[in-house]
Amino acid sequence: MKTKFLIIKTTYPKMDGAKKLAKILLTKKLAACVQFSKIESLYSWENKILQEKIKCGSQKIDQKVF
Repeated sequence: MKTKFLIIKTTYPKMDGAKKLAKILLTKKLAACVQFSKIESLYSWENKILQEKIKCGSQKIDQKVF
């Protein structure tokens, strides 16, 4: 039997909230590991190469964890 795993990347508006969510996910065994990092992206948009730090916004989540 093959072991299946899933990697999910997401953003969170503030680090303290992200850490709270991470602790909940780990406690409920919905995550085995949670990593934090700041993201800077380079991307092409309208024939230009742009660079910026990732921007976060609030979005509804289908299932509440806490």
